[in-house]
Amino acid sequence: MVNLLWTTTCLLLSCSTAVTASALPDPLADADDRSPRPKARIPPPLSVGDYALQKVLSDAEDIFGYYDYPPDPKKKSRINMSRCEWMSNLPDDAPLHQLNIPGAHASATWSYTNTTTHHSILPTSHIQCQTSSLIDSLNAGIRFFDLTFGINPLTGKSLLLYHNAALLSYHATLESVLFGFYTWLSAHPSEALFLSLQYFHPHQISSALNINPPHQSKIDQLIYNLITSRPAKRYIHQSKTLPLSLGSCRGKIILLRRFDLPHITTNSHLPGIHLSPLHYPPFTSSQSPFTLTYGSRYNKHHQHQTLHISDWHDLSSSSSPLRSPESHISAKLTVVASHLSQAAKGHGPEAVKSDNELWITFASGQNILNKPVPITPELLALGSEDTTTTKAGVNKGVCKILRQLKNKRLGIVVVDFWEGEHGDLIGAILGDWGNNGRYGGREGEYC
Repeated sequence: MVNLLWTTTCLLLSCSTAVTASALPDPLADADDRSPRPKARIPPPLSVGDYALQKVLSDAEDIFGYYDYPPDPKKKSRINMSRCEWMSNLPDDAPLHQLNIPGAHASATWSYTNTTTHHSILPTSHIQCQTSSLIDSLNAGIRFFDLTFGINPLTGKSLLLYHNAALLSYHATLESVLFGFYTWLSAHPSEALFLSLQYFHPHQISSALNINPPHQSKIDQLIYNLITSRPAKRYIHQSKTLPLSLGSCRGKIILLRRFDLPHITTNSHLPGIHLSPLHYPPFTSSQSPFTLTYGSRYNKHHQHQTLHISDWHDLSSSSSPLRSPESHISAKLTVVASHLSQAAKGHGPEAVKSDNELWITFASGQNILNKPVPITPELLALGSEDTTTTKAGVNKGVCKILRQLKNKRLGIVVVDFWEGEHGDLIGAILGDWGNNGRYGGREGEYC
């Protein structure tokens, strides 16, 4: 009897529910259309790992820029995304030393102001060399990044980003910025990046910020832990020489390690191309390019590789006096044109066989102490406007040089203010390479 009552009750409840539900009108359904409505797509819930990565990317935002993670396909970027994956157009066997690579000098300075940190009193115009964040630069096609790191002057327990004596952010650590690169590469596995890491020594920080840094051995250990961590082993190319082909380093960072770790005995385990500060001159004050050799002990044929660098940054060291902005721009362009011409001579069938050379040309520079007009990075790169005429800067001149060297191998070309009003500088560096997958194609109309 009890079972019969329970069964009857259940049947009545189910019938009542069905009638009630069917009697309710559907405000979204057409009167003549009784087909079931498709269910709205509900995004999958975020995992604990997703929330943790969001936190790390949020910490990096001062330097890396805002990273929309997980990405929202409805959001539009302010950057032209057509070159976001320009390397995907190139074959795996494309020789890495034959590619033209756009680079951003002092890449982390885009958000700096003299109120960014309490320790810096340097004017923004003396420090800022870019206006685009790292992620915007990545999406626009930049593939060489130039960062300088040093110890956190408050805690001594983390590594922060600097430019000269300017601390760029207290919130964005080098580790969080590296996670930004890792996350971007995970989303764009066809791409490869060059990352030049330079060390701002604690003695420089001490004198600049009037603090007592921790012992060098502790700092060395911080750096070692960072570039040998599990994520670093996954995303930093572990070779100590230049990879021969693009396919061997897609989804990876090629590290240019411009620092020594004298207190780490396992230096041989460190990834990247080691460019010890002890082995090259203070090139930022030299008009003459120079050559570094490296990697012979790690090459199976014991052959060294060669790095050709032109980085005359301090224009006050000119062999002839420079005063006006025009004279600084002209002198810098002469040096840049000479080095790019030398790089272009390596173009051709014989150059493809020569896989032990890499060319890097810095088109950046400044002369802050110049009188009567300080030559800031922006003035040198973009020129200036007055009431009568527009004075073109180095970037516009570089575009003209690139037109003259069309179809040539130029290597890595590093600039300030790549997004300035001088035309499509990234496109001029890439030529056709970023559009149709040909290295050595026809010249594009960019500048």
